[in-house]
Amino acid sequence: ITFAGSFYESLSAYEFLDGLAAYVDRNGDRAIRFDVYGDWSESYDDYCEQLGISDIVLHHGWIGHNDLVPKLMGSDVLLHIAGSDPNLDFHIGTKVYDYIGAKRPILVIGDPTFEAANLVADNGLGTAVPGDDPTAIADALGRLIARETDFDPTANVYRQFSRENRIEQ
Repeated sequence: ITFAGSFYESLSAYEFLDGLAAYVDRNGDRAIRFDVYGDWSESYDDYCEQLGISDIVLHHGWIGHNDLVPKLMGSDVLLHIAGSDPNLDFHIGTKVYDYIGAKRPILVIGDPTFEAANLVADNGLGTAVPGDDPTAIADALGRLIARETDFDPTANVYRQFSRENRIEQ
């Protein structure tokens, strides 16, 4: 599982970490890894320690885009935190388009009615689950890792959301 970018007060890692811990507790899967490229707080380290998952959460710091793209393409699941703040309803960061270009399943954590969640779900690019439900996050992780999801985008989806096409629009 890979996350690239920044966490903020309204877009934090805590809810996903709860779901990741629930997944690990349920499945005993210690081979899973959560790789973070970008911001990371020491409070997340402490939280991972409390949850017993610090051994599977790896923070790599910031890396350049050209170095990041192969990491995204090599990941089983790409994580996007959409949050639940109504002010973020229509926010779709450029990271989502990088995730689409990586052609890997995307897990959106946050309000499933938000634009980012709809974009992913409506185009067969992954799944979206509420951030306040660790069980739903664990279930989604299980489905994504087992490839039991609706990850079935068409080639047209990749063309539609390519950088070149987005620039032309």
